[in-house]
Amino acid sequence: MENPQVRWVEALPIKQDGRDLFVLKDPEGLVDRSLMVSREALFLISLMDGSRSLRDIQAEFMRTVGRLVQTEEIQAIVDALDQQFLLRNDRFDSHFRTMQEEYEASPCRPSFLAGKSYPATMQELASYF
Repeated sequence: MENPQVRWVEALPIKQDGRDLFVLKDPEGLVDRSLMVSREALFLISLMDGSRSLRDIQAEFMRTVGRLVQTEEIQAIVDALDQQFLLRNDRFDSHFRTMQEEYEASPCRPSFLAGKSYPATMQELASYF
């Protein structure tokens, strides 16, 4: 991907083993998996607005942080984001269309909050009420 563009994501700070990390989540709920990244990776991701190439991102990182990051490292982050469908690209568009088609074709649409806000099974739900 020449100029990666990250989708809208939530970056939630956490501490793990004394390190400051960030969990990236899809606030639209289209992807239920999350991705954990370092502060430096989060900065690199923030530069992925679709207007910069990997080299541009590399140069901006060098100007701001004062340390060289290899384009292979940036590409690895891009690949991880792409695997989680967190980039605006053809792969995400295809995934979204498939999700939309499956939803529209389903005679019974599953509850989005079942198992999250209330029990998912009928028996558990009955005892909940």
